Amino acid sequence: MVGDYDRVVTDYSRVERLALCDLFDELGPDQPTLCEGWTTYDLAVHLHVGEADPMAGPGIMIPASGKGIRPSST
Repeated sequence: MVGDYDRVVTDYSRVERLALCDLFDELGPDQPTLCEGWTTYDLAVHLHVGEADPMAGPGIMIPASGKGIRPSST
C-alpha cells in the first residue's frame, strides 16, 4: 500500500514539474513573478538548485543572517 502512495505522489510531482516547465517556456525568462524583484528565470533557477544541489538543503533550515541562532553561554 505504501508503495502505491509513493508512486502516485512521484507521478503527480513529475506531472506538476513538467507543467511548471511548460509554463516557464511559455512565459520566457524575463517575466515578473510574485516574488518582488525576481524574474521567471530567477525563480526557475531557485527551484532547480533547491532540487538538484544537495548543498542547498541546509540553506532552507539555517537563517542566512544568523538571527534565531544563539551563541552558547559558555
